[in-house]
Amino acid sequence: MAPGPTEPELPSFDPGMLPEDGVSDPLEIFRIFAESATQPLGMGTLDGKVAYANPALCKILGLTDLAAAVGTPLTRYYLPTDRKRLESEILPQVVDSGLKTVDLPLVSIDGRVTPSIQAIFLLRDRHGDPLCYANIITDVTHHKQTEAQLRGARDELEEEIQARSSELR
Repeated sequence: MAPGPTEPELPSFDPGMLPEDGVSDPLEIFRIFAESATQPLGMGTLDGKVAYANPALCKILGLTDLAAAVGTPLTRYYLPTDRKRLESEILPQVVDSGLKTVDLPLVSIDGRVTPSIQAIFLLRDRHGDPLCYANIITDVTHHKQTEAQLRGARDELEEEIQARSSELR
């Protein structure tokens, strides 16, 4: 698919930019990139099955390796309340617009919930036809914990202000 008016033409990867002794196959280089990334990355089939999860995502999902996830429904790793939303709202929007960024927790196989921001997008072939879903996930557990601490501190401060205000009356 040719780039649109706002989509710049991106150069192809040039393995010649890497050391001569290194890997030169672009697919192998990308595999190494994805496997080494500390950012959770995943891919799913258009019919809603897990196709790929890098080690960072496997860790969040509580999986020992990718083989444990491949072919399982994507919805398996979401809260029951979010599963319907994923299928009926989020994925159709991704198909329509190409990208949806959403605050959506993940659920590991042992039930541990990880708050996350997910950039779900559609990968397309060179003719523009959809190939699969892709997902770049940001674990926001620390942010949510900090947010809760700040809310608690604010509530304590408001209570203190109320108490002192009533003392002045």
